[in-house]
Amino acid sequence: MRYGRMPFMLMLVLAVCGGGLSAAGVSAAAATTGRPIANAKALNGLGTLAFCWHHDIWTVKDGKAHDLGPGFRPVLSSSGRYVAYIKGIKSSSGTLWVARTDGRGQHFAPLGSTPVAANGYAWASGADELVAARSTWAEGSRGQASSSTKTSPGQQGSLWAIRASTGKKSTIVSNARIASVATGSGLVAYSVTHPMPLKHPGNATDVLYVAHLRPHSSPKPLLSTLDSGIQLAGIVGNHILYWVDPQHSASMAADGMILYSVLTTGGRPQTLTTTLGYPSWLSFSSPDTLYAVTGGLRIVWAKKTLRRYSLTTGKYSLIACNAANVALDPAADPATGRIAFVRAANLSVKTWGFSSPAPLEQWVASRTLWVTKPGGASPQPVAAVEHGVYHPQWTANPNMILYAKDSGLWLVDLSTGHTVEVVSGILGSSENDLFGFYGHRWMTDEYSWVQ
Repeated sequence: MRYGRMPFMLMLVLAVCGGGLSAAGVSAAAATTGRPIANAKALNGLGTLAFCWHHDIWTVKDGKAHDLGPGFRPVLSSSGRYVAYIKGIKSSSGTLWVARTDGRGQHFAPLGSTPVAANGYAWASGADELVAARSTWAEGSRGQASSSTKTSPGQQGSLWAIRASTGKKSTIVSNARIASVATGSGLVAYSVTHPMPLKHPGNATDVLYVAHLRPHSSPKPLLSTLDSGIQLAGIVGNHILYWVDPQHSASMAADGMILYSVLTTGGRPQTLTTTLGYPSWLSFSSPDTLYAVTGGLRIVWAKKTLRRYSLTTGKYSLIACNAANVALDPAADPATGRIAFVRAANLSVKTWGFSSPAPLEQWVASRTLWVTKPGGASPQPVAAVEHGVYHPQWTANPNMILYAKDSGLWLVDLSTGHTVEVVSGILGSSENDLFGFYGHRWMTDEYSWVQ
């Protein structure tokens, strides 16, 4: 098995079937059709999946798979009825499209030809309403401000809310230097960078705003940070989570930032912990309960623990802390209170990379799936999944977990130990490392999942 930059391992055929195909069957089918395989029947009743395969967007819903045409970075609405994506071949920005996931109806581009950043759109939770930003937002990576924010001239952007059912759009803010955005239930939060006068080019102040989506309200400023960036991490209940990036430095941010929580109505922020700037490492089981991977240093294989926080008090308890292992990729199941996460070998802080494939493969092989009892108690390994696990996610069936492994997505039944590959060949392309820089693997570019 290879990790790192590699081509698709197989050319596979799209099929609606009850089980996996043999390697010979897959190869023969791929040679005939050149389409991906999606075990749509296995996903029936568990949720909706959208993924990118060979520059096309595909969805799997209600036991059927649909090809939506060219695009990249699919993002599903919380209802699973719609998917947003950038039209065309993968790049830093493009034209935003919205489509029904059941394959019916026409795609539409509610912003016309206005370019949208590849990471500049997200759905409001609990609603089929999309928030999108002009491509001058997120000039850096993953919705964060550019590393040149301190000295570059002001870049103006706009932010809109779009109703998927009608395509109607409303302007939230225009002509602002938007640094980051987060959405919640009926809310949108965003930060704006205000450069200081020219005689102080190295300084800039970020201001955090919040606005209601339905009905739309005027943005309200909540707080500001001097000579520091505000990077939004998410909204849950009446809490906004954000990191503070000292001096708007991408390098400093990469080694960890302090995570804060502030009420959507304002007030004194609550200091939580230091984490890396990965929203996928934050998971919520209730409007007040956060599970977070904590620890500084940009390498993910050292000094990373999983903690349970109260957003109101800032108090925490350790969920997974072991000197021999790190805890990564938490996923809380609000329905049952259980937590799924990945445990991997804790390497030395002196291990800043790998000089050959062997130690890298050895570390990836140490990534195993674990599940706790409600509240994060008594973590236990899921032996049937074996190793090489990334990004577990719960499904509508409380005994079924979706996870990434090798080049595909898999399901495991916790009650029986049965595993099945449901989509193959969508991870680890030549454009996206399966391993990822410093050990973190971004999955949002390849697929999106909702229960």
